[in-house]
Amino acid sequence: MRKPKVLMLGWEFPPVINGGLGIACHGIAKALSKCTDLTVVLPKSDIDYRPIEFKIMGLDRMNVFGPVYANEITRGYAKDYVKNMNEYSKFANLLEVGTGFSPYNIYQGGTDDPSLAILDYLEKIRKGQIKDQNPFDMYFGNFNIGELYGDDVIAKVIEYSYYVTAAASKMDFDVIHGHDWMTVLAGLQLKYATGKPFVYHVHATTYDRSGPEARGWVHDIEKYGMEQADAIIPVSNYTAGVVLNHYKIDRNKIFPVHNGIEPVEVFNEEKQFPEKLVLFLGRVTGQKGPEFFLNIAAKVLEENQNVRFVMAGNGDQLKSLIEKNANKQLGNKFHFTGFLNRDKVNKLLAITDVYCMPSVSEPFGLSAVEAAQFGIPAVISKQSGVSEVLVNSLMADFWDVNLMAKHICDLISDKDLRKEVIEKTKEDLKNVTWDKTATGIMEVYQSVMTEPIAIPSIESNIQETNIGDLKTTTTTNTTFIRPEKFEPKTTVKIISRRVINIERKEHEIGTDLSNKSTRNKKVDDLTRINQIDKDIEILLNKYFIYSFENLAETEIGVIRKIITNAYLGNRNLDLEKWIEQAKRFTQ
Repeated sequence: MRKPKVLMLGWEFPPVINGGLGIACHGIAKALSKCTDLTVVLPKSDIDYRPIEFKIMGLDRMNVFGPVYANEITRGYAKDYVKNMNEYSKFANLLEVGTGFSPYNIYQGGTDDPSLAILDYLEKIRKGQIKDQNPFDMYFGNFNIGELYGDDVIAKVIEYSYYVTAAASKMDFDVIHGHDWMTVLAGLQLKYATGKPFVYHVHATTYDRSGPEARGWVHDIEKYGMEQADAIIPVSNYTAGVVLNHYKIDRNKIFPVHNGIEPVEVFNEEKQFPEKLVLFLGRVTGQKGPEFFLNIAAKVLEENQNVRFVMAGNGDQLKSLIEKNANKQLGNKFHFTGFLNRDKVNKLLAITDVYCMPSVSEPFGLSAVEAAQFGIPAVISKQSGVSEVLVNSLMADFWDVNLMAKHICDLISDKDLRKEVIEKTKEDLKNVTWDKTATGIMEVYQSVMTEPIAIPSIESNIQETNIGDLKTTTTTNTTFIRPEKFEPKTTVKIISRRVINIERKEHEIGTDLSNKSTRNKKVDDLTRINQIDKDIEILLNKYFIYSFENLAETEIGVIRKIITNAYLGNRNLDLEKWIEQAKRFTQ
């Protein structure tokens, strides 16, 4: 059996990366290169990065002297066309393309909504209704992308799809493997043009970034890509549940495969202070739960003052969290580092005592695995993929600030517990490898290919798994079982993942209140609070906030999510004053 030829479409890739997506794509590519003939197509590459295991095709490195139509594309080496690229040509087979392409042509004569326009366009291609304006009949220039993200990222993604289609249309490959929504348009256009199967690797979704009510261009592309893909690879069973329940995708083409981790040289360093150190590492955005980490720190410090907290990372919530930290008067016990490079991250891990990951929705959570490599016991959110592989870490629902704080205090004070968690987590790490990931992916390739392929003899990563505690906005079955037959072990009713700790006197934190009657419950006129009108009161009631006491005891981050996802975020609502007034009314 021969090696399959794989055309992998990526967006981030070392050293041009913005986060975990690039790291994961690199680990997957290295592992797959052992059992496939792999070419990775990127919008932007680094001329100094020279992998020997697989080929890289950087669209920004393509150049041409004069227009060349796509149906005349020829294969060549970059050294024949671009100065100072002799070394690059040794490992990257580049394709020559021409000049003059505009990604906006597809919007003409249709709708003003780009999401509807591009989806309608792709549907027409799929049905064979567009032939005269096939991407192969256009001519192209080198892909001057600049930064990977920004306000014009949608235009970049659309343009990337045309360059990929033109550049790869004459290549020989068996399967198209795209990573995240940025590659969906390219993958589908190439699938429609060549008839080759498209495998969609889901690392994160709009659901994770913005909540279950979020809609828009990216969400539509994600859903369309999932519907049209031949197979879907979510990075965890948690994310598989999101794909199944939120995006309503056929379970028979969903194959969850966990990420792996690169081995790292572990070392320890002496702290310059006597306190224990608890670390949060990641983007400072709502998805990662940084506000919950701030509240967890306050709870821990109520019990133990011999602890310091570090939030390492940058993001849109950093400034507001610094202000809130001042209001909480945590003083020199809470530190913000901003962005750290890999060397500084490792030095920080070398002095960390407990790692905390309170993510609201985390498809995987690579940082928790990195911490485990350094022998750091972790307290992690149940709403994460990494909780499925680091099964001996201490866990809590992201909203359960009290339990997370208790876990941290226990790991600091109980030496036996700490030792047990560290030792068992080391065993967990043995199953978190990129080789195991590659085996699972190869099985997915085999499911969409007619010709048998050689699959490495590593235990399959595609398992029948029970997804626990997936939070969605509807009553749904959260059990995810592969392959074909679905026989649920449990059926649970669940509510939005943003609803937490309502009515603490009667219920445990996170208890589902969706089937509870409001009868015999205290109901207050919430419009007595400044800025809350009748519409907002109805919205809060939807999330079981009926009384001043309910409102006073709800985390401000949850209220902010409710308001933002109802598209009320532009009304300059002072949510902290809401809670202050609610507390006064309860006294």
